[in-house]
Amino acid sequence: MKKMNRRNWIRMIMCSLLVALTLTSCRDDDTTPEPMNIDGAWELISITDTRAVAIGDEQVEVYIVFQADEPVASGGTRGSKEQVHQPVVSTGAFTLYQKLGAGKYRTFDGKWTLTDSTLTGTYSDGKPWGATYEVALEDDGTRLSLAAPTETCVYTKSKLPAGI
Repeated sequence: MKKMNRRNWIRMIMCSLLVALTLTSCRDDDTTPEPMNIDGAWELISITDTRAVAIGDEQVEVYIVFQADEPVASGGTRGSKEQVHQPVVSTGAFTLYQKLGAGKYRTFDGKWTLTDSTLTGTYSDGKPWGATYEVALEDDGTRLSLAAPTETCVYTKSKLPAGI
């Protein structure tokens, strides 16, 4: 009889644990993640973790201005029972200013798309950027890192120089 009571007691504990685990579930988070805000003017301060931005002996100045389209959208719909990642997508226009040495600024423009943290772009002539970048915003949004397979470009929030 003692053996039977002990088995029943173990079964009761196991059933209680099973019920507790069944009633415990993951939190259903219906909040849409906020898109990264890359709007504004950015100055290139380093490439691949070097402090200088130069080609040969020539100093290179690079500024890029991102302007987001409105509204920023998230893909798909929320509320399904399946946990499917819904990408956060923002799009916009960019203008890139490059100056080599004492020369004049060259201007390039086009469209960009930021899907979650992946940035792609197309120049106004229809040619895609040379790489896809993984974006990281640091220092309270004042530092922007764009990592491609072969390089990492670091920008800091800036104003455009008067000469542009």
